[in-house]
Amino acid sequence: MLYRIILLCSALLLMNACGKEDDNSDNTPMHNCGTAYSIDTFKLGMQKTTQNEHFTITLSAASPAPPDIGDNNWTIAVVDQSSNALESASITLTPFMPEHGHGTSPADFNGVATDTAGTYSIEDFPLTMSGIWQITINVDNSSKNDDAVFTFCAEG
Repeated sequence: MLYRIILLCSALLLMNACGKEDDNSDNTPMHNCGTAYSIDTFKLGMQKTTQNEHFTITLSAASPAPPDIGDNNWTIAVVDQSSNALESASITLTPFMPEHGHGTSPADFNGVATDTAGTYSIEDFPLTMSGIWQITINVDNSSKNDDAVFTFCAEG
């Protein structure tokens, strides 16, 4: 008899937990990112200058917009200090969750040059859970190597 009561209570708890997680009828975010990190306000065309000011990266396209859980695709434009389009550079995007101390698998995603000079496509990089994500873009043109970090909240 005790076994049946425990089984019934477990089933009720499981149904209640599943119902709560899926119930988002008021469209509130599943995760509140808070203010522990400086979060970038998403906007197509937003720019970041790399840490050592060698390059400027412009976010030209994103899907989804803003970045969210699941596969994300970005198109970026990269220029040098003289505003010249940077062709033939090696572009690497690395997603990382600072609150959890982990990234994704694989850890890095390569940019592929498009038909437009200085523009690179980075496809199918996953954000695996809600929370703060730091998206580091490394630009290496063989003479200079520099990073810029975009920080977003994936709300789920």
